[in-house]
Amino acid sequence: MKIFLSSTFRDLIRERKAVLEALQRRQQSFAAMEYFLATPKTPLAICLDELRKSDIVLVVVGLRSGSLLPDGLNSGARYTSQHYNPKSAGSNLARSILLNPERAEATGVDASTVGPWIKENTDRVNLLAPASFGLPMLSLLEAFLHVRWKPIFEGAGGDL
Repeated sequence: MKIFLSSTFRDLIRERKAVLEALQRRQQSFAAMEYFLATPKTPLAICLDELRKSDIVLVVVGLRSGSLLPDGLNSGARYTSQHYNPKSAGSNLARSILLNPERAEATGVDASTVGPWIKENTDRVNLLAPASFGLPMLSLLEAFLHVRWKPIFEGAGGDL
């Protein structure tokens, strides 16, 4: 089983080092940018190649924004910031909170303060799974997480 380590770099040097040391102690196969070799390929191409070869993606999240979302989504949003701006997508956490602030105990929050409010008052978990898991497995995982964590806002489809 191969693990792909993903995070921003400059702000998480110590955290990445701790994760890599733990993986090495366990003699776990992994891919991390610190170990990519010089090649004519672009950094993005190298990352995507290594990602495709991996079984698990381990994401370490800090406070900095990551890469821009792929072309075609037209939002210019970043993976780590898209949910904090109510105008970045048709449905996201910021917009759901603004539509029903009492439910999130976010009274007094407006479009200019909802992003910082989310960062200060919520925990975010990103799960990436191979497409080969299929919709039934992903639906089961989603159901388990809903039962376990009981989220106020589902997120998908802007459900309140």
